[in-house]
Amino acid sequence: MTTECDQDPSGLSASLPDPAGELAALRRQLGRAELARRTLRACQEAVRQARDEISLLTAVCRLAVGHGYRLAWAGLRQEDPEHRVRPVASAGFTPGYVDSLSITWDDTALGQGPTGTAIRTDRPTICRDIATDPTFAPWRQAALDHGYGSSIALPLRHQGQVLGALNVYAAVPDAFDSFEVSLLEDLADLVALGLAALRQKEVTRRAQEDWRTVFETTGHPILILDRHQRILAANRAAQETLGFAEAAMLGQRCHHLFHGSNEPPAGCPFLAMTRTDGFASAELAIETRGGFHLISCTPLFDHQGQLDRVIHISTDISERKRAEEERQRLQAQLYQSQKMESIGQLAGGVAHDFNNLLTAIIGYGELSLERLPAGDPQRADLEEILAAAGRAAQLTRSLLAFSRKQELHPQPVDLGELVRRLEKFLVRIIGEDIRLATRLTLEPLPILADPTQMDQVLLNLAANARDAMPRGGQLTITTGVVLVDPPEAARQDLPQAGPHALLSVTDNGAGMDAATRARIFEPFFTTKGKDQGTGLGLAIVYGIVRQHQGAIEVASEPGAGTSFRILLPLGQPAPAGKAIAKPAPLAAYAGGETILVVEDDAAVRKLTRRVLEEGGYRVLEAADGSAGLACFQARHQDIDLLLLDVVMPGMNGWEMLAEAKAIDPQVRFLFTSGYPADHIHDRGILGDGVSFLPKPVSPMDLLRRIRQLLDS
Repeated sequence: MTTECDQDPSGLSASLPDPAGELAALRRQLGRAELARRTLRACQEAVRQARDEISLLTAVCRLAVGHGYRLAWAGLRQEDPEHRVRPVASAGFTPGYVDSLSITWDDTALGQGPTGTAIRTDRPTICRDIATDPTFAPWRQAALDHGYGSSIALPLRHQGQVLGALNVYAAVPDAFDSFEVSLLEDLADLVALGLAALRQKEVTRRAQEDWRTVFETTGHPILILDRHQRILAANRAAQETLGFAEAAMLGQRCHHLFHGSNEPPAGCPFLAMTRTDGFASAELAIETRGGFHLISCTPLFDHQGQLDRVIHISTDISERKRAEEERQRLQAQLYQSQKMESIGQLAGGVAHDFNNLLTAIIGYGELSLERLPAGDPQRADLEEILAAAGRAAQLTRSLLAFSRKQELHPQPVDLGELVRRLEKFLVRIIGEDIRLATRLTLEPLPILADPTQMDQVLLNLAANARDAMPRGGQLTITTGVVLVDPPEAARQDLPQAGPHALLSVTDNGAGMDAATRARIFEPFFTTKGKDQGTGLGLAIVYGIVRQHQGAIEVASEPGAGTSFRILLPLGQPAPAGKAIAKPAPLAAYAGGETILVVEDDAAVRKLTRRVLEEGGYRVLEAADGSAGLACFQARHQDIDLLLLDVVMPGMNGWEMLAEAKAIDPQVRFLFTSGYPADHIHDRGILGDGVSFLPKPVSPMDLLRRIRQLLDS
């Protein structure tokens, strides 16, 4: 019972401080602050230890429940058409509740609750009384059945993007005061930061995984280098290309492994890259493994702009280089073929007029020689004239043969006899200050060859040796027999193995270097000065030897002379007596028949008439096909043979023969021309099996052929 003395009439006692109460309140605040500190530290530790998003969110939900709440769950925002919120972690009293939730973050009934609103508005959303809050209506009954009285949804935001929401439920209404809200917001911010870090870590992990997959599976050798060209990583292709495991390559410099050198090679793209701070590439020969690689270097810079790493990619371009070289070779071959075709066309055109001139020279020379008695001193001069004319004719045939414009006429000949027969002329070719030495086998060396073409081979090789010895020297010609085995035959592209005749031509002149040897047989290649050589001599030799199914090699070094070694298939010996048979006199082929000569070249026509008349024949002549046909129409019953030039202005010889056969199908004929045979056949002027005598033609050959046709 309170007495009057106990009462405070002034009311001052009511305003006096209560030390005990204030202390209790301070203790409660300190306790809550310590709890908040421990909770946030625990959350930080959970973020640090989290392996993935689920483990982090589960740990945080457990922290919230440990703080005294009945339920905590976390949902992530989905970017699907329905804008759903997907629960991914929970803790506390949750039997079936979280699994039954259907929540969105759009502005619909399922998005009006605390979770959807927090995600959509990026603000914490509190439901103070689940039993009465209309926004909680879709989930109210289930929440009340689980004993939930109030809830709060906190957005998980990072750099302006809401990732989801942390939802905390209490057992009583209005359980979240300002302190709790502030603590939970801090907790949510830590969780969002952890989520963002985990996602970035996952992005980085996947990027590294993807990069490593590409790095390892690409077919190109890739190295990662530091700024000193030391290898930091090497993919599988690089290990296979260089023949080392990655562990053995680490720390080594790339040029040591690729090129086997202590210094970068010339044109190193790494050095070019460091000069420009940009991408660089170069095609380099790989010394340690052979072949060619395209090396590219791409710089990677650190945050300060300094060179940090270099991506070194190597692409094997050996096949491409080989294909390019093959293309260039084929292109050069095409150019060479076109060049030789041009030579052939030029030679064919020149040959027509040149052979007509030679026909007159040889014809008149032989007629003059026929009249001179044996022992007449003028015979030697005429023989030299005829020999020179023969060599001129042979030179034309050689050029045509190399350009495939002249058909060869192989026959059994003795290689040693060919050398002996030409020895006197070779001495004149090489000059007095060069000594000619021959080392010929005593046994015959029968080969199947065109004698004039083989003469050309010896003449050209002798001329080449002469030019290599301007101060004199020695030229040695050797013959022999070589047994060629199958590997050697394959190496020299010989049709078959077995015994071969050897022809060796050696000089002790200036010699050649490797670059010159590689091109020595190319047409128009010459090391001589202007107007001192055509570059065709050795090319013609090569062509003739190959056409005779032989092989030719050259051995030479600067200052050590040059040796050409020719192999030709051995054949059967020439029939006895045939190789040295003396020519019959002109009278042996004489006759009395009438021959119509149709020739547009006046000099050749005049010579032909004289040769035939001296052979006893009666001669009619015409300057072109039309005149010849008119003559034949008038006197065909008297004419025994037509001697026709093939190519003439207007009506050619073939066209005239067709008209003549319409008059007399049995008429005999002989074609002659200064054009090469293929020029005539390609134009369809002559068919196979037609009697044809190429110019230049000697009187003896002309009379012999005419006699054969008339007697057949």
